[in-house]
Amino acid sequence: MANSKLFSALFLGALSVGACSKKGDAPEAENAYTASNDTTTTTVTQDPMASSEPTTSGADTASLTPGPVGGIGGTDATGAAPVPQTAPLTDAQIVKVAETVDTGEIEQAKEVQKKAKNAQVKKLAAHMISQHTKSKNKGASLAKKADLTPEESTVSTEISSKGAAALESIKTAAAPADAERAYIDAQVQQHETVLELINTRLLPSAVNADLKAQLEETRSMVEKHIEEARKVQQALSAEATPPAPAG
Repeated sequence: MANSKLFSALFLGALSVGACSKKGDAPEAENAYTASNDTTTTTVTQDPMASSEPTTSGADTASLTPGPVGGIGGTDATGAAPVPQTAPLTDAQIVKVAETVDTGEIEQAKEVQKKAKNAQVKKLAAHMISQHTKSKNKGASLAKKADLTPEESTVSTEISSKGAAALESIKTAAAPADAERAYIDAQVQQHETVLELINTRLLPSAVNADLKAQLEETRSMVEKHIEEARKVQQALSAEATPPAPAG
């Protein structure tokens, strides 16, 4: 009887232990299932704000970097048009530019001398004829020495066109004062344009050493001509301004 009771106790104890074991295993299985579901969810779920493009490695990044939109001649990545580069002038073209400037200055000065009454204007015109004749002769000698044949360019063509317009304004002036004003205004404007042209186009483009040296001399001459023309321009403006009423 005692043995029967002992056996029953051991049997009940074993059942209890087995039940506890099965109960303890359930969370593990449930956790494993949950983890599997989490993995699946992570794989499938996608952030609606994220890019749909596949992630690439660092080695592929450079090959995928966008270049200029539209390729050569199009716009860059920002959509801005490329800045055009100004082609340098040849020495032969520079010689032609200088020749065109000198020729225009001489022609305009000679024309204003026919109409001007103002002594300062006539004196400046005579000075321009002398200075630019010397400059033109120097340019011709340099071109001959360097075996350069003056060559037209868009720069020399534009200078010639503007010079012709200034000459025409002097010719068609109705009165001496109008011719004087047209001449002096053109002198200031043209010399300022030539100075900028020397600094930004001619000197940076010149190759021949003698040509560069002459351009340096021409720059100094032009700077002085600007000062002289401005003084006469101011004098003409003062003469044209009526005196203020007394009192």
